[in-house]
Amino acid sequence: MKRALITVALIFGFVGLACAAGKTIDGDLTVTGTLAPSGNVTQADAKYIATDETRARDSGGLKLYDDGGNGIFVKDGGNVGIGTASPSQSLQIVKDQNSATMVQVANANSAAGSAAGIQLNVDAGAAGGLLLFGPNDAVRPDTMVFYAGSGVSNGLKFESDVGHIVFMPSSGNVGIGTTSPGYELEVS
Repeated sequence: MKRALITVALIFGFVGLACAAGKTIDGDLTVTGTLAPSGNVTQADAKYIATDETRARDSGGLKLYDDGGNGIFVKDGGNVGIGTASPSQSLQIVKDQNSATMVQVANANSAAGSAAGIQLNVDAGAAGGLLLFGPNDAVRPDTMVFYAGSGVSNGLKFESDVGHIVFMPSSGNVGIGTTSPGYELEVS
């Protein structure tokens, strides 16, 4: 087995480690301090880097790409982009394809009470969201639920760009074309 030629230099109190081009280090390499390679670092298949923390080195953000150039980007300031390097929201997903672009939230458990969903919260009290209950739920089997929690005092609305289509205030009445239904179902 050939060993790599490793050069160690001590210049002005700094230690430099150089490995001849195309050569490898056989065994472990432990670095205490900063490792700053000037080129790419490649690792063998089925190997991994174990770390507790990864940080961007500057305000350019943190990028994680697959071999096709697609990836996840954490913008300086915290916005996360999947498929975009300039996310304008907390999470922005962009896909350019001739089919549906979807986000999946899955629960592999189908026992009673299992569900998958998205919950939205404002402050500590107002919550609402979308839930899909599994086939074995005792109260809502195979049911999709849009919900407004107890902190949402103005009810649940389905709107379009021209205004309210369906409104369900916390009173339990349903209004179609009205925001103040006085009956269980009021159509305006």
